[in-house]
Amino acid sequence: MGQLLKEKGIHPDLIVSSPANRALTTAQTVAAALDYPAQKMLRDPGIYHASEQILMGILRKMPYTINSVMLFGHNPGFTWLSNLLTDTHLDNIPTAGVVQISFPCKEWKALAPGHGTLDWFEYPKKHFT
Repeated sequence: MGQLLKEKGIHPDLIVSSPANRALTTAQTVAAALDYPAQKMLRDPGIYHASEQILMGILRKMPYTINSVMLFGHNPGFTWLSNLLTDTHLDNIPTAGVVQISFPCKEWKALAPGHGTLDWFEYPKKHFT
């Protein structure tokens, strides 16, 4: 999936991961594929088992200097967050699944339910069966 993201030209300003081993290992693997410096990656224990509201709060606290952020964490919170932000219904974002959501706002603190656009949804079984 890291290679797929690289081919899509993804270059996050910030990568934030749950400290849980599987999420962190996945974040480190994707970061390496994207040539993202490991020392810039943040670990946020608030992501572990977070609801969509907690995840929204984490995003709303991002500095305005960050244009793109990549979060690594756990379901069901990530699926719920995607559905909340985009008014799109995904049944499940599977392990190693990725959604890209864009927002019309200029500051993270302005994020609101339904204001995002689901640009794409990728997952391993779609590409690597």
